[in-house]
Amino acid sequence: MGSQIRMTDAAQRNDIRRAWLDEDTAGLSAARAAKHRLVEQVRRLVDAAFQLDCGDAGYGAEDGIAAVFERRAAARGGGEVGGPEVGGGAERVAGADGVDAAGGSAGADASDTASAVATDRVTADGAVADDGDGDGKASRGSAGDVAGAGETDSDAARAAHFLALAAEAEALADRVSALPRIPRADVDGVDSSRSRRHDALLVERSTINGRGNPLAPPVRMWADGDLIRAEAYFTAPYEGPPGRVHGAWVAACFDEVLGCAQGASGAFGFTGTLTITLRRATPLYTKITYEAGFSHREGRKIHAWGRCYADGQLTAEATGVFVVPVFGGVGHGTK
Repeated sequence: MGSQIRMTDAAQRNDIRRAWLDEDTAGLSAARAAKHRLVEQVRRLVDAAFQLDCGDAGYGAEDGIAAVFERRAAARGGGEVGGPEVGGGAERVAGADGVDAAGGSAGADASDTASAVATDRVTADGAVADDGDGDGKASRGSAGDVAGAGETDSDAARAAHFLALAAEAEALADRVSALPRIPRADVDGVDSSRSRRHDALLVERSTINGRGNPLAPPVRMWADGDLIRAEAYFTAPYEGPPGRVHGAWVAACFDEVLGCAQGASGAFGFTGTLTITLRRATPLYTKITYEAGFSHREGRKIHAWGRCYADGQLTAEATGVFVVPVFGGVGHGTK
């Protein structure tokens, strides 16, 4: 097995895979290292927000559908209610907090039910129509004072809490958006090749292994002799089937690692075809390992292969064909 290639070694060897493999964190500026820390907190926020419990898991299939129609009627200010028939003794409509809004009484009026559901409706300006205490007053405030422990069971309380958090997140997003940003050719008319070196590296900006990209899982990649190896750890936002990684993310990671492995040919090309064979489901919250290598080259076509493992079990395989463009090389050091 070969030793891992770091940026300092790769630069001396003119290894063209360095566009993916720069992990020379010791050479980063304090500002860039701090940016990576900020990006990691954004990833945590996305993960936490995705998994927020809205408390409506107890809705039955019919109750849930009926509640949707009642909410729509309430938003229109009452009137005729479509969808499942309300009333009729056995029919029940669940309110926003899971409690029967109609009471299950025979002949209950649909508009009365809609009014009951509307007590938990959130208005467009961020206020909650009724905080559930019967005084008809809306609940407002910061995320810290909206609801304490044990006070977030009702839909209204949860909504108020989430809206307060959203306001805080919006304020932070405004602050970050006001800071200087990286010039982009498609926005600012600046030639991307003139950008600072680290901003141009895929290890910084990639949606797969970019340290500066909050959308990246991220994936860590390194060279092991002529092979490229990678590790990934997928959490809930990357879920497809329950408890499993979405197949599109499995494929996207293959695109990245094979795209780096093709560099062993001495050139880089754009992805032409990528063929994925899914052997078994890839689990969440498990260290996923990839390996990829260069196969052969036919003129402008570069062939590469890859495998994906979870706990030592093969979950997927891939082959790819990358095409070197006629107008020149792609990436650093391409020839």
